Amino acid sequence: MSIYWALLLGAVAGAAVLGAIYAMAPPVPSLAEELGQLRRGPEPPPVELGPGFTARWVAWVGPRMRRGVESLGVDLGNLGPDLRVVGRTLDQHLGAKGVAALVGVLLPAMWCAAMAATGLAHVPPPTAIGVCAALGLGGFLLPDLLLRSEAAARRRAFSSAFGTFLDMTTISLAGGVGVEGAIMDAARVGRGREAAVLFAVLDDAVYSGESQWDAMRRLGVEMGLTDLVEAASTVALAGSEGARVRRSLEAKARGLRSRELAAAEAKALAATERMAIPTALLMLGFLLLVGYPALQSVLGKV
Repeated sequence: MSIYWALLLGAVAGAAVLGAIYAMAPPVPSLAEELGQLRRGPEPPPVELGPGFTARWVAWVGPRMRRGVESLGVDLGNLGPDLRVVGRTLDQHLGAKGVAALVGVLLPAMWCAAMAATGLAHVPPPTAIGVCAALGLGGFLLPDLLLRSEAAARRRAFSSAFGTFLDMTTISLAGGVGVEGAIMDAARVGRGREAAVLFAVLDDAVYSGESQWDAMRRLGVEMGLTDLVEAASTVALAGSEGARVRRSLEAKARGLRSRELAAAEAKALAATERMAIPTALLMLGFLLLVGYPALQSVLGKV
């Protein structure tokens, strides 16, 4: 049994040494990556980590894990749209994965050690190692699942805010304001994180000379927001005439409202169907409560 513990301690020590080497030798970014950063839009406001022991560990582990992953050549580009839409950095996400995996490994190991020290139970080393590995893997993958769920909710909120933005733009266009002025007025009126991100991108496009619709299309691609990409492409095809742009935006806004209404109705129907399950269980319990005395009486006579 001591061989298993020796192998486990050796693996942990080797991983610690390898992580220290990667942390002390960060990879040098390529010229293409540095140039690509110059054309990126403003980042969403980052999520601030609250004070606490876990937050400090996440802030410490994140950059070191990122350097190690980049030095290994692992591509994390698929996480970019989700991270940008939730306003979280890659270091924060990797730090959360590392801390969750470490907690998943240490908790069962500490429990097994406590049980063995007190003599209450003895867990075989292979079983303990398997449980630690399984919980560590689960803790490592859990932040990815939470990130996807949060990103989907953020995209739904962004679609709703974008529909309001389109309505405000069409109102300004109907009042005789120019296309660029109507877009900036609609973005300036909005409130919330989504409106702040949209206004920052449009304001940056004004000073950089980039087309506003090109900036919105780029933001939609970077965050995985298909509504922005579709609206920007539609208006780009419509040209610069106010009437044509207004009709295109009105059609897109109607489509967004119809889709949100359909999604709300589907969510309400799903909640109604879920409510039938506890009602059926309650009725089953009532029937068992009423029928048990009669069944007991019949079985007693037999």
